[in-house]
Amino acid sequence: MRKLGYILLTLILIWVPYSAHFLNTVSAESNSANDLLFLEITVDGNTQNPDFSGVNQYNVKVDTMSMKRFVADRKALDGKYDGIIIGQGNYSTQGVIGRNHNTSEVQNDITNLKAEQIINQFINKNQPVFIHEISMDNGGVLEQKFKNISADAAVYYGGESQVDLRGCNWSWWYGWYCPETITDGLSFNNAYKTFMNEKFSKKPSFEVTSKPSGWNSSYSNAYKAGDEINYQVNIHNQSLSRMKLRLYIDQDFNDRFDAEEVVKEIDVNSKNPQLNYKLPFGFSGPRMWKVELVQSHNDFVLSDYETGEFLFEDKPVEINVLQVYRNSNSSLQKANNMKQSYLTQNGQYNINIDVTGFDVFNSSRGSSGQNNQSSHEVINGKYDMVIFGFSDTYNYANLSQGAVNSLKSFIESQQSVMFTHDTIFNNNNVWVNNFMDATGQKAPETNLGNGAPNTSRSTKKVNEGLMTSFPFDLPENVAIATTHNQYYTLDLEDENVIPWYNIIGSNRDVNDSWNHYYTYSKGNITYSGTGHTSTNFPDAEQRLFVNTMYRAFFGANHAPEITVITPEDEEVFPINQTIPVSFTVEDYDLSAKTNDVKVYVNDTLVHHKENSRNGETINLQLEHGMEEEGEVVIRIVATDEKGAETVEERTVRVFETENLLELSRDIQPVKPVYEVNRDLIQLNYTLDPKPVRRSELAGNQSISLENITFTEVFPPNVEINNLPAGFVKSGSLESGYTVTGTIDEIPYTKDFEGADRGGWRGADPVTFSIGITATQGGYYSLTNSSLTYDQMYGKENNGNGNANNGENYAGTFTENFNRIDFVAGYPLLEVNLTESMAIDKGLERNLVASGDFSFGPEEAEVESIEWSTSDPGVITVTQGGIIKAIGNGEAVITVTVTDVFGNVITKTSNVSVRVPIESIELENVEVYVGETAELPLTVNPADASGSIEITLENNTVASVNTATRTVTGLQPGITKAVARGINANGTEVIAEAIIQVKTKEITALNVEPGEITIKKFDQFDSFTVSVEPEYADVETLTWTSLNPSIVEVISPGVIRGVGAGTAVIRIQAPNGVSDEVTVIVISPLTDAGFGKDSVTINKGDTYPLSSELQLTPSDATDIASIVYTNVTPGNANPSINLAGNGDVFGNRTGRNNIVRVTVTTDSGETFTDTIKVIVIDSENVEDLENGDRY
Repeated sequence: MRKLGYILLTLILIWVPYSAHFLNTVSAESNSANDLLFLEITVDGNTQNPDFSGVNQYNVKVDTMSMKRFVADRKALDGKYDGIIIGQGNYSTQGVIGRNHNTSEVQNDITNLKAEQIINQFINKNQPVFIHEISMDNGGVLEQKFKNISADAAVYYGGESQVDLRGCNWSWWYGWYCPETITDGLSFNNAYKTFMNEKFSKKPSFEVTSKPSGWNSSYSNAYKAGDEINYQVNIHNQSLSRMKLRLYIDQDFNDRFDAEEVVKEIDVNSKNPQLNYKLPFGFSGPRMWKVELVQSHNDFVLSDYETGEFLFEDKPVEINVLQVYRNSNSSLQKANNMKQSYLTQNGQYNINIDVTGFDVFNSSRGSSGQNNQSSHEVINGKYDMVIFGFSDTYNYANLSQGAVNSLKSFIESQQSVMFTHDTIFNNNNVWVNNFMDATGQKAPETNLGNGAPNTSRSTKKVNEGLMTSFPFDLPENVAIATTHNQYYTLDLEDENVIPWYNIIGSNRDVNDSWNHYYTYSKGNITYSGTGHTSTNFPDAEQRLFVNTMYRAFFGANHAPEITVITPEDEEVFPINQTIPVSFTVEDYDLSAKTNDVKVYVNDTLVHHKENSRNGETINLQLEHGMEEEGEVVIRIVATDEKGAETVEERTVRVFETENLLELSRDIQPVKPVYEVNRDLIQLNYTLDPKPVRRSELAGNQSISLENITFTEVFPPNVEINNLPAGFVKSGSLESGYTVTGTIDEIPYTKDFEGADRGGWRGADPVTFSIGITATQGGYYSLTNSSLTYDQMYGKENNGNGNANNGENYAGTFTENFNRIDFVAGYPLLEVNLTESMAIDKGLERNLVASGDFSFGPEEAEVESIEWSTSDPGVITVTQGGIIKAIGNGEAVITVTVTDVFGNVITKTSNVSVRVPIESIELENVEVYVGETAELPLTVNPADASGSIEITLENNTVASVNTATRTVTGLQPGITKAVARGINANGTEVIAEAIIQVKTKEITALNVEPGEITIKKFDQFDSFTVSVEPEYADVETLTWTSLNPSIVEVISPGVIRGVGAGTAVIRIQAPNGVSDEVTVIVISPLTDAGFGKDSVTINKGDTYPLSSELQLTPSDATDIASIVYTNVTPGNANPSINLAGNGDVFGNRTGRNNIVRVTVTTDSGETFTDTIKVIVIDSENVEDLENGDRY
């Protein structure tokens, strides 16, 4: 027996140190291997003092929160806590009673959303969840989800040790004393000790020791595109087995980190690994990051994480907002409602707010005046966000059916809408009927706000995120204009619903986001309780509005962005030319892949591309269809896959030129992208002379265009492949070529359209072409192409093409050819996918972030990347390249990459789900440099072989392929191979072996024969190559011709003569050891003769007959002699004299002279031929007709 007073005093004395040690409420993750962080959930948020004694190796810290706070909290549970406690209490399922704002005793049940998270992320992963049995009997979700779970990690506890006061007695000596009794049920401490000592699996633990810096108030420390961010971590665990470190960047700004947002993943091989990531281009603004350490067990994956943020500066955010109000008093354009300086920050963002009333918003686009600029019909494509507010009630500000439809489409395209105070009120209005579900509110209708019985001007923060931190770092409590509760319940079962601030005061339960929400978001929808007072918003609330608009922009789907390169507004074009239209469509949303693009000319659809690649630049030459001068409206419409639309318009003008020449050009073939260094681009130029009325020639008989000069300056990296005759290029490829040329005069020499004397005169068009190729990828604009010419009247032709002095000069004119734009890109050359991978069941792996997948070059113009799996029951794969192990076994993952040029590369990977290992045996291996050998590996059981990871101690000596169980020698040396697996108990199984790599370097080399003679065009391959040592690899030898114009190397050991002469072939090993072979190439004569049957010369002239002698081949090397002989019959009085070198002199006229040539080779072979020589007297031709003359 004990004295009751002693017991009470003892409890009081031990309370302070006990709670200070075990109930230290913290918000950071545990920071050592022995630290544990538990989440304690109670009805009211007060701790129930769980006793963690008896397990000495752990230092336990506790976060305690109420169930209402827990169901509204959106921090990731998985990886944050080591265990959860659901304490004793009445977790009431009772709803709100009347209009009582004190809701602390009602609606305290858990949500299905949170219950499933606890089950999947803790109980199913053997992480303890201690549940008080009395709490299970609430008849609600808590009971349905958690009562009688059979899993080991669901630990039930009941009555604690208690004093039975019914047996107490009074004594003057002892005071009150009572017998100590123990009620039935397992105490928390006993439950805790049993589980932790027998079944607990500790999640990994780490801390980030180096990370990017956060932003300062001046935003001066922002990171830029191309900067590298670096993280270093300190891992607390002793074993690093099966650990991976991941870096996430929240790219869709939904305050969650999904597998698609893993930007880097590495295997952990040390306790201080580093993560490095190069920042890509994107919108300016905060970047929320998460570093996660994951460790695989046989049936589950455990993790730890740390989050943070840094500021990024690249493309400033332009946010276009339409505020629709009931009256203009609440306009955010007014300084008393919004400090206009809050709406912009250089380098970061600019918020543009348009305002309009409901009458204008409900009207159609075709309404008169300026009203149509704010019609509901134009919001998709003009605004990023629509705000309805701020007014005391919206029952008197209904939407038309057309506005409802437009707004629904806007929301369905996941663009941003902000609803405000009293929007969802009264179940018969248009707002409730159409938008209650979209806003994240649901029945029952509590009517807590009806009549504003308890107004408030204070709020309390519920969750942390982009909404509360940027552009303004908002405090825990934001002062607001007077407002009150709303009318329906917030749907906390929806994980996309994030409460940011609750209304407080008037005895409200500050943690009740079911009923006391003030500001929350649901994906692209934001809700604010502001509006009971519609003017003079407090400064803190204005900052919250700015944060809301900013976060709404980033958290929503963005319409594509159209960047028009050409034309400019009000630009003018000759009516005969097409209009060059060039623009880029880019959607900065993470999931954006393609866009639908339409181009209209004066409301006529002229171009439609349904699946335009995101970021694609489109170049068009558009026919305007105008027959006379006037305006042309070009409208570009881009729509993303979710329906968000952007419209860009340009108004240009076409005009009739007064000059006589109409210039135009086109590009052929027409392609969206031209391949660098391969595609020949043909530029076709046309000079079309306009007809001239004869009566306008003022008596002149003719007209011509003369001194026509063409000039074009090409941008750098454009190679000129072919030019018209007479055209020349100057400059360089690096600085850009200039092409110039002259064009023959254009005379107006024909009747136009068969006109009579009083009709028109015309001239034929002139065309020419220039061929070019792009030598580097990028955007090219050809804008500097012109023609200069003189216009001449009254020309009289004197018969030799020269004008006389009667010609009249009318002026010099310069005209420009139309602009042409094109894009050049690189083809896909390679796709890399790890041939074999092993992954733990339940684990996801981003193949891009992990480096398992890549393509090259990085700048390749990739059209599509498609992923598939042979067995989705084992391995699933997303179209983003994220695989997940679902079941046991193996599956083949296939990726097909296609570029815009039609090149397709497919790669596969064998992915296995790890099976527990019983034993591993690995034997030593010897391998030569450059060779691959099998690893003598034995795994038990055999079907667990896919669960083995093999690493090398020194990767510079050899490389290992786990999939094929092979090792390849890289350089001489020794390294250790380590094969690892995990057994059924989660313990690492290891086997080691020595890998010795031997050299195959050639130390001596001899090639026979050392000298050979071959004929031109003959091949020779009968070389004998001897090397030392004998196992050295002759395949490493390189064969090089030092005289490639005489002998060429076709392949190692095979040569061919290509020209007469002597050449040297050098055979060399990689280390420089070499030998040489001398090759003499001969070219034997195969034929000789004259190329003509006869030649004619003038009397007194000399003619070289050797010029008519043709030798086959022309470079014959075995000619011994060439002899010319006069074999004319009856040669007593010759009409020719013949020299020994074949020169013939005409003595007198005559036509029967015969000369023979005899060509003799070194081998004595002869070739003969004859030619007739005719001698004439050009001054007395008729003499020749009468026969030979002296």
